[in-house]
Amino acid sequence: MIKKSIKLLKENPVLILFYLIYMAIAFTILFLLYPHHINQRISTSNLDLVAYAITMIKMLIALGLIAALGIVFISGFGNMLREAVINGTTSKSSFFPGVKRFFVRSLLAAFLYFGFAIVLGIVMSIITIPITITQVLNGHESIEFMSIIITVITMTITTFSLPFLMLWIPSIFVDDTGIFQALKNGVRMGVKNYWKLVLALVIIYLPSGILMLFNYPVVMNGEIFAPAMLVMYLLSAIISIVFILFLFVLYWEKRQKELNY
Repeated sequence: MIKKSIKLLKENPVLILFYLIYMAIAFTILFLLYPHHINQRISTSNLDLVAYAITMIKMLIALGLIAALGIVFISGFGNMLREAVINGTTSKSSFFPGVKRFFVRSLLAAFLYFGFAIVLGIVMSIITIPITITQVLNGHESIEFMSIIITVITMTITTFSLPFLMLWIPSIFVDDTGIFQALKNGVRMGVKNYWKLVLALVIIYLPSGILMLFNYPVVMNGEIFAPAMLVMYLLSAIISIVFILFLFVLYWEKRQKELNY
């Protein structure tokens, strides 16, 4: 399925073009509004509360703009992916009709994903806070040590939880159904292909995992535009576009088998 995903990308370079445009816009928003050295704003001894508040507002605006852009993008891009996996070809003319057709469902799905993320965050807090307290009581007071533990736990929980929801979005587009029916279809298909999806997530996490392993200070200092971080963004972007198409191909092929039984 990875080979088929790559083949579809080669045969439909318009998918790569639209994805690159989206990534370029998102990166520009980050570059213009996001602080280039986050922790520098927090750790300074002479904290300027006004400057700090402005920085936080800019960060929220940046995240809000990227989230809004992402919902519009996935609405149109998902329609293009749908055409590519079903018909083998797609075109730029499919983007805006996809926005019109799928925007509301994409928006509702985004809100529900946000709700799931909050629940997952609460679960991770319940797990990590006692571990952190225990480590402190045992004399492990290093912030770096604690951060590594929390990062490992977070990535582990995420890796084994997300496969249940990863095929939800492909279902919305491929089945052209409501978000709750798509959720039901996606979860069922996620259970059937659980370990394939876990492996896919492990591959997705490789760039950030390697960065954490070999360049941890850059991550801890919040230097989001450091060279190492830029390399990680590039690798993640390349892997992500193949990964997204892989999810659509996987769902379409498995769904076809179900319908043909």
